Amino acid sequence: MPRTRRTELQLTSGRRVAVWLRVSTAEQRIDSQELAVNRYVQARGWAVVTRFVEHGVSGAAASRVTVDEILRGARRGEFDAVVIFRGDRSFRSAGRGCLFIDELLATRCGFVSVEDGIDTSTPMGELMAKMAVLMAEWERRGIRDRVRAGMAAARNRGQSIGRPRASVDLPRARALISGGASLKRAASRLGVARSTLREALVRGGEKVLSG
Repeated sequence: MPRTRRTELQLTSGRRVAVWLRVSTAEQRIDSQELAVNRYVQARGWAVVTRFVEHGVSGAAASRVTVDEILRGARRGEFDAVVIFRGDRSFRSAGRGCLFIDELLATRCGFVSVEDGIDTSTPMGELMAKMAVLMAEWERRGIRDRVRAGMAAARNRGQSIGRPRASVDLPRARALISGGASLKRAASRLGVARSTLREALVRGGEKVLSG
């Protein structure tokens, strides 16, 4: 079963960091990542206050759960930076990695990738992070374009886009309004919004007064 383990560790000294380690299948071992990250952190005298360890987490939705948890901790100021082993181990794609870095830096939290040589507290690391932010914007635009293209294609096929319209019992609506009920009261009796009832009546050829 895919699982994510978060461990809270006692603060010692130095820069407070969260370590994020990940393998996509339960059969893979995380030991080599952990050893390299621990050596890197210890050599700099940083304090690991939180560890996020993912075993067998391969789906985008499952991975996003951990990402959201990390970002919540960053926004709360629980740590000063997030340390990973290498980008291709933590992210499903370069685009997703750039999006994560962009979101993380927006919280004023640093980012360190041991094998990629990125540390946003250094001038070179900051430059690489800014490039990642630009890539993130490119990725977001690509996602928006793909969504719009998909919606346009669906419309061309005659498919409805968005939420389905609420069903309105027009005969009963007409009877209620003919009996003196206001549009608002009739909508309430039918269990729909007044705007929904108005739209349905107009589509049905009715002249609708306010009320």
